[in-house]
Amino acid sequence: MSHRPKVSAPGWLLGLAGALFLGGLPAAPARAAGYDKAVNSLALIPADAAFYHASLRNREQVQIIARSKAWARLRELPAVQAAWKQIQDQYNQDEGKLAGLRQFFQQPENRDLLALVRDAWANEVFVYGASSWVDFTDLGLQSYRATQFAQLRGQIQGKAPGDLGKLQARAFLHTLAAHRDRIRVPDLILGFKISDTRRAEAQIKRLEGQLQALEDQLPQLKGRVKRVKVDESSYLTLNLDGSMVPWDQIPFNQVEEKEGEFDPVVKKLKESKLVISLGVHSNYLLLAVGSSTEALAGLGKGQLLSGRPELKPLDQFVTRRLTAIGYTSKDMLVKLNTTPKDLEALAHLAQSGLGKADLPEEKRKQIARDVAGFTRDLERAVPDPGAHVGFTFLTDRGCESYAYDYGRHPRLDGSRPLTILDHLGGAPVLGAAVRVHRTGRVYQTIVKWVKVAHGHVDDILKEKLPEEQRQKYEEISKAFLPFVRRAHEVTAKQLLPSLADGQMALVLDAHWASKQWQKNLPETDRALPLPEMALVLGVSNPGQFRKALEEYRGIVNQAIAKARELAPEGQVPPIEVPAAQNHKVKGGTLFYYPLPEDWGLDAQVVPTLGVGTKVAVLAPSNGMAERLLGAKSLKIEGGPLADAREKQLAGASYFNWPGLVDAVTPWVEFALDKKLAQGGEEGEGTPPGLGDIRKQVRTVLEVLKCFRGVSSATYFEGEVLVTHSEQVYRDLPGPAQEYSPR
Repeated sequence: MSHRPKVSAPGWLLGLAGALFLGGLPAAPARAAGYDKAVNSLALIPADAAFYHASLRNREQVQIIARSKAWARLRELPAVQAAWKQIQDQYNQDEGKLAGLRQFFQQPENRDLLALVRDAWANEVFVYGASSWVDFTDLGLQSYRATQFAQLRGQIQGKAPGDLGKLQARAFLHTLAAHRDRIRVPDLILGFKISDTRRAEAQIKRLEGQLQALEDQLPQLKGRVKRVKVDESSYLTLNLDGSMVPWDQIPFNQVEEKEGEFDPVVKKLKESKLVISLGVHSNYLLLAVGSSTEALAGLGKGQLLSGRPELKPLDQFVTRRLTAIGYTSKDMLVKLNTTPKDLEALAHLAQSGLGKADLPEEKRKQIARDVAGFTRDLERAVPDPGAHVGFTFLTDRGCESYAYDYGRHPRLDGSRPLTILDHLGGAPVLGAAVRVHRTGRVYQTIVKWVKVAHGHVDDILKEKLPEEQRQKYEEISKAFLPFVRRAHEVTAKQLLPSLADGQMALVLDAHWASKQWQKNLPETDRALPLPEMALVLGVSNPGQFRKALEEYRGIVNQAIAKARELAPEGQVPPIEVPAAQNHKVKGGTLFYYPLPEDWGLDAQVVPTLGVGTKVAVLAPSNGMAERLLGAKSLKIEGGPLADAREKQLAGASYFNWPGLVDAVTPWVEFALDKKLAQGGEEGEGTPPGLGDIRKQVRTVLEVLKCFRGVSSATYFEGEVLVTHSEQVYRDLPGPAQEYSPR
């Protein structure tokens, strides 16, 4: 399992597809050098943080949306105006559903609360997880894995379904018992940069009064609402602990093997503290959750995150209009990835299952040794994570992001340009490419352990099968193992060497269309596209590649003939894999098998392998295979892939959002026409205010295409893996808009 958080967009705001409209904005003035000044919260975060994320310029991003011509076009839609009028009516009318909200905000103190919320969100919002999250995450994942292994072990042992839950509960509690020192609430701080600290203090004081009134109604909260001084700041705190949980109502006796077995765990849980703190520190409103106020006391002291070498790349971007910064520590990512301990647990599980197997003791020991060896080989393939840093900033084209991954990536090859980018078709909907080192070690390791596993299975079957079945098994093995060995030899000596280039790409497009994709479906009045996906492989030796595929066909046909020879007459039909039909095209040769007519699919659907001088393409149609075989530069204006032919890249991606919208548009219009036809002409039964529905739908589709797409380039700077991405937005033509929030 691998989790690697990345920052690739300016906060959640881009999720609205709103910051689509950034063209023509003036550049912001340069900020003072030092990113702890450009991002104020970095001056607070300790260097041992488990994770940190800051969202910046939130108000500015909303203003970009609100001032855009695309947003104005959407607001003019009759459907939007009708919906907005309904909301206003419900808000302003005394009997409206939103009247309570209006009455709430008519109170001055609540208007101040709303103003505080707006201010707190507008500029900078950060979340900081202290180092205690590393242990908490590790304990949580260990507990989860223990329950999963317990379930598998129970299934291997043939336990009844009702007992599996008890086994999982015991595994969970035993994990907690073994790591009682790690049971604590991890420290998390949410920070909001504010311009009016007095307003924030007034709202905290108001909340304090409400909590104190609640104390009188809930005796269990008595004395738990306190004011705490941390350095020069005062925090309102709510102090809870595990003793408030009714542990005596939890039936531990149903999973205990001896009375009081889990009492130490319960004692530790009862002693656990939960402190929720709210206060103002410097010009930040802080909400903290943890086992104490220790994390608050550590803000801005000692070694800071801003001084870590992993953040050094940010130096050159401090004058940019930063919208997001993210950091995840190496310690945190190590816990989130598969670890050697996980593999050891799997090996232990496999070995425990051997105890149930009816095998000679020597065979058990031999298999156990091989399982341990297999585990060691797997451990060598476990990734070695490193810290991750990402940041995003606005540009006059949209926004750019950089992500720095300090882990080890020995399989990625970033030593040459990705020439396979010329075989994505020019402007696909989606294209992703990568180059890996093809040393053959992975395949050799697989073959090694397949042979070992076969050896054990062979020994066991020969030992356990009755004489007649054993002879039949030996006859079949003797007949077919030579084919397996030949296939292995072709793979090792022909196929893999022919793919030594190491490049591969996935392409998604929608160039083909049909009025009837399957004969049992009704014919449509217009041709409708479907997605088409292809795999492109870099080929070092096309002749060797083609020879390997022909060898595989021969092996399969000989295996079928041998099966027909050994099986009773008539059980194996006289079939064979024919040579594929083929014809030459500009970029190479297409090999394909037309599908049977009784399948009823459109004639365009033809599984095709195209082989050129530098690439091979596996596609669902002749047309797509031919299109990708031909070299064509990626259609892109600027950005990370603008000079891809000169860059040494390990990976790249390209997303053509307008192309996707264009592919979906015929289906949207088809569905809309069908719906309108069922409901009569427009205006008959059409909801009031919607007007020309077709026109409004086209406007929405036009606005969606303001997002022009994403491109990214992944490369190495020394041993650091860097991903540079750009998201491009283009506003609609027309006069500029004035921003007027309502």
